[in-house]
Amino acid sequence: ALLAALAKRLAAEDADAFTPHSLANIAWALAKLDFQDASLTDMIAAQTSRRLPEFQPRDMATVVWAFASLGVRDEALLGALAAHVVDNERLDDFNAQDIANTVWAFATLEALHPALMDAVAVQLSRRGALAGFSAQAVANLAWAFAKLDVPA
Repeated sequence: ALLAALAKRLAAEDADAFTPHSLANIAWALAKLDFQDASLTDMIAAQTSRRLPEFQPRDMATVVWAFASLGVRDEALLGALAAHVVDNERLDDFNAQDIANTVWAFATLEALHPALMDAVAVQLSRRGALAGFSAQAVANLAWAFAKLDVPA
């Protein structure tokens, strides 16, 4: 009952009042609590898609990770995020965990966006690029690339 009340209250708020970090935190909380609320995920997807230039890489990664954890595949969000990251060369701003979480999310949702995966592959192919990745992150990247059948 508490989660439903919180979701109702959040959904009643002016969506523009939420900062990108707040939107990411709401998405993260929904995923951690395994709480499905279409009105909230729709609002988060719409706001994130519309306001991507305001988002820090961590917040972008958190939103797509949360949606993947919930099994919410929002094509508009995934397409907008992939295009934004590639077209604006934002991948260099992502840390190792953000890259791993983003790629994992796309693979979990079986959402292949070739330009994004190509950009990630180029970034990871640079000498020493994988040094900042944990063993788990490297394993998740390998799984994601295999899942999406991204050519080596």
